[in-house]
Amino acid sequence: MLKGFTAPRSPLGATALVPSPPWHFAGDVLAVEFWNDPDVSLHTLPTGIELDKKHPGHSVALFTDYQFTAQNDEYLDPARYQSRGFSVFLDAMWKGSPIAWCPYCYTDNDAALMRGWTRLSEKTRCRAPDPYLCYRERGFGTACAR
Repeated sequence: MLKGFTAPRSPLGATALVPSPPWHFAGDVLAVEFWNDPDVSLHTLPTGIELDKKHPGHSVALFTDYQFTAQNDEYLDPARYQSRGFSVFLDAMWKGSPIAWCPYCYTDNDAALMRGWTRLSEKTRCRAPDPYLCYRERGFGTACAR
């Protein structure tokens, strides 16, 4: 029987890209609030999501630099647990509810990417019926409730 919280799985579970939760984080976040051209933002929205008419073009860019730990074994491979990222969020509406749509998201760590994929609902607090709509990393989008 193969074991492991994420792929790749192995008989002992030691090859999993991300250890099982709970995860603990420490780091720095810089949030930059800005306004963009709403006409340009429209091209990043999928069907069913529209810009927030009360705040068209309102956006936030997040720059993150953090480290996480799960089983207190980060000293074995520090680079695996350190990550830097960048995300852009747009004020939008989905079925009448305000959301923060993320058309662009980048991380430099495959473990951080996998951890995000495994924690869809907790990470995004998504109310969308389709997980694909909730969380897509590296240049796609995220719909999450604000």
